Amino acid sequence: MNKIVLVTFATLAFSFTVCNSFCQKDLGHGFYDHGVVSNMVIDRGTVATTGVGGHNVVLSWLFDHRGCFALLYIDVTTGTYEQFPIPFDAEKDTPYASLLSSKNKFYSYFNSHFIEFDPVKKEFSFVKKTLPKMAMSITEGDNGDIWAATYPASNLVSYNPQSKTFKEYGSAYNQNWAQYPKYIAEDTDGWVYISIGYAHTQLIAFNPSSKTTVPLLQEHQRANGNIEVYKGVDKKVYAKIRSGKTGYFELYKGALSKESMAEVPKRSNIIAGTQILRHTTFPNGDILQNLNL
Repeated sequence: MNKIVLVTFATLAFSFTVCNSFCQKDLGHGFYDHGVVSNMVIDRGTVATTGVGGHNVVLSWLFDHRGCFALLYIDVTTGTYEQFPIPFDAEKDTPYASLLSSKNKFYSYFNSHFIEFDPVKKEFSFVKKTLPKMAMSITEGDNGDIWAATYPASNLVSYNPQSKTFKEYGSAYNQNWAQYPKYIAEDTDGWVYISIGYAHTQLIAFNPSSKTTVPLLQEHQRANGNIEVYKGVDKKVYAKIRSGKTGYFELYKGALSKESMAEVPKRSNIIAGTQILRHTTFPNGDILQNLNL
């Protein structure tokens, strides 16, 4: 029978200081610096996976007033934990998207750095300074390539974990406003689809071979918000459109199907999401019930 795992770290070995009148700083002219009002940490994406010796481990990006400063590694089997400092200056930036790949590597992209962590080797196994600034969406292609699209210019990058090949494609959709590419997926023909919001939403298809972009929405379909894009269990890519023509539509070879699907397509098991990513099922079926930082 599978187990329910409850992990609680009340203080997480952090040193807490209560700032009161004894540690305030007089800035002059009647102004005072009272320090950090709430000295605490939150996570920016958490996954349950396996690590050294096949042990169940929890990986969680740690974030406080400094930005994302470390990756928390909890060995659930032994009850021990470690913090791995981010191997670059985060400059108060933080993950907005993460992915646990089919090869058990944990990815994110922030402060213009693409980053890979290996939970078995317990190390950051690939770090690359790249295009600005933080990924809003990350996905894994059928061949294992990792794709990411960034705020604010919808810059697009790809990474092949086997060859360690990293490619920069620049802005996939050059506009004069800040873009939030919240969804990304790759079809079986190699086209990459990105949903861009939140103002004047657009759905684009990008061909990595020709480096061409095809906008798929007509002007009357471009409402505020976003369009959900995802890979189905059938390996096809689908978009959920809520304005203009509504419903679930198939995306393939840079085109949007003319008719919507009669049934809602089932999602693939790509483990990816935003800063609230919570993947709580370990490979052996155990469940992470709670993580209290």
